[in-house]
Amino acid sequence: MVQKIFLAFLPPIVLFTFHVCAIYLFNIYRRIPNFDMPMHIGGGVAIALTTLLVYRVLREENILRERLVPWLLVFLTVSVVVFVAVGWEFAEFLADTYLGTVMQAGLADTMGDLFLGMCGGGATAAVFWRVVEQK
Repeated sequence: MVQKIFLAFLPPIVLFTFHVCAIYLFNIYRRIPNFDMPMHIGGGVAIALTTLLVYRVLREENILRERLVPWLLVFLTVSVVVFVAVGWEFAEFLADTYLGTVMQAGLADTMGDLFLGMCGGGATAAVFWRVVEQK
């Protein structure tokens, strides 16, 4: 079970690794200024996948005996995505404030980042339930 849980965390690990490489190896934000937008959608997708894969492992191991109703599965998945996205934005704020980085371009940027992550997570949860859980 531990190995399956670890594998569930691969989507955000892969996305984060890709993001760091894109920044430091390819200076991506100079080449594509709006690269942040697909990264936040991807972040929402990755966190939603991790949440849903952990849910699936818990179901397979009979820790959760019953399937969640669709709206609750989507709601809980999006809630986890939003929680992680808010934590990410706090980390960006703290880095900007105390480390002198420039990751946040203001309130509108932060709200847009949160919205894009939430959309990616919600879409992923809806597709997962529709395609995987209805079998």
